[in-house]
Parts: sequence; structure tokens; C-alpha cells
Amino acid sequence: MKHKHSELIKRWADNTSLVVLIESGNGEWIVDAHQKHPNWLVLSEYFLACKKHVDVALHWLNCGEVEVCRNRIEGWRLAIKPTFREDAAYRIKKKELIIPWGCMDEKWQYATVDKDGTIVLWVEEPYMIKNHCNQWENDTGNFFEANGILKVDATGIDWKESLTRRPKND
Repeated sequence: MKHKHSELIKRWADNTSLVVLIESGNGEWIVDAHQKHPNWLVLSEYFLACKKHVDVALHWLNCGEVEVCRNRIEGWRLAIKPTFREDAAYRIKKKELIIPWGCMDEKWQYATVDKDGTIVLWVEEPYMIKNHCNQWENDTGNFFEANGILKVDATGIDWKESLTRRPKND
């Protein structure tokens, strides 16, 4: 009778630099503590990933979304069933700033998140302040700090990549 994990065992034996990931008893995926001699228990679930993709693989296995870039022409796209091979680039999908544009004056054309989590609306496109590492600015100073008004979840959003433009059709 064939072992449940025989294909994974063979892949790992052919390339022991692959990192063995295991589903823990509580359903969370972790790095297997037995990297040199995995147990390959029949009742456990395993996954293999190359070292450079371990953090992203764990994020995906624990129900997070990841993106893959196989080449520059194709660019980044959602990875449905990633393999986490050496020859592709993977990253945790960036969370986007979702603004309820339809319920606000059309003069507000941009939104950002400052490092402290403050949601800011802008009439004209802002830029990051040079020599100041935690906020956005523009030359007109025409902005509005909207935290008390808008209920927007900025958790997990990288403030440096938060610049969001109002959609044209809104």
C-alpha cells in the first residue's frame, strides 16, 4: 500500500532544501520542527515550499491571499493554487484602501492613510513628505482628516502604498 505522503516524501528526498510545513493540531500551519527527519505521519497534513517563500506559503496555508509573478510581462496576479517554486516570485496580497466614494463630495479625489492610521481625503494628489517619515502632504494643503466621519478599516494597509484615487465612474 502506498504511503499517503509518498509524493511529498519523494519531492523532499530529491531536494532536502525544501522546507516542510505541517498543519498543527489546532488547524494552523507551521514550520515542521523535524526538518532533518520529518515524521510524515499519516494523520497529519504536509506542504513543501522553498526557503525564500516560507512566510508567504504559511500566510496562504492559513487562509491568506497571495500573488504570483512568473514574468514581468504577466505581472502580479492572484495565486489560486501556488506551488511556491524557486522560479517564481510570491508576495502576500496587499490590502487596498476601500473608500465609500459615493457618499462624499466629488471634490475629494484622493485618500491616504498616515503611519498612525489616520485616513486623509485630498482634493489634489498628495505626496510623501521628504525628511518626514510618516505622512502625506500636497502643495495646496486642501485635505480633511476623516477618521471621525468615515468607518474605514485601514488595518494591514502599508501607509506608504495607500494612495488611492477616486474611480472615474464615481
